[in-house]
Amino acid sequence: MFQRLKGQFFTLFATFFLTFTLSSSAFALAIGETEINQLLARNNNYQSNYGIPGIASVDYKLHDFSAKIGQTAENA
Repeated sequence: MFQRLKGQFFTLFATFFLTFTLSSSAFALAIGETEINQLLARNNNYQSNYGIPGIASVDYKLHDFSAKIGQTAENA
């Protein structure tokens, strides 16, 4: 009888632990459009160069990044 209760307790504990772990990690990943745009505003100047020496090269600078979450190209 105790073996059966011990097995049920272990199953219940493992289920609770797994559910709690997965649900708490899902809340940690919640991030919105505002937070992403704030991060992009802090790091929005990116410049670099690319090329083959003596043949061709290009210098480029990327700026004014923004994110629009949940919008498709037709709605933008």
